[in-house]
Amino acid sequence: MRLAFTYGKYDSKFVSKGLVLARVYKHLGEELKWLWTKDLKVNTVHVDDVARALWAACEWQAKGKAGWDASTMGAVPTFNIVDHTNTNQGQLATH
Repeated sequence: MRLAFTYGKYDSKFVSKGLVLARVYKHLGEELKWLWTKDLKVNTVHVDDVARALWAACEWQAKGKAGWDASTMGAVPTFNIVDHTNTNQGQLATH
C-alpha cells in the first residue's frame, strides 16, 4: 500500500500539521513560506478512503486476487491510494 498524504479525523501527519500552520499564519497575517514553490503537486487522500481501500484490498486478497497474474505482474501487488484532487502546496497554505 502506497498512501498519499493522509488527512482527516485522528490523523496527525503532514497535511494536518500543514493546515494548522497555514491557519496560524493566516491569523497572524503572515505569509507561510514552503520549501518548494506553491505549484508543487501534493497527492492527498482522506482517512475514510484509506480505510475503505485497505478493506477492499484485504477482501480481494482473501478471495484469491481475481485478475492478478503473478507471472506478468509480479508476486506482490502495489496499490497507490490517492484521491482525485489536483492539490498543490499553495492550496494547502490558503486553508
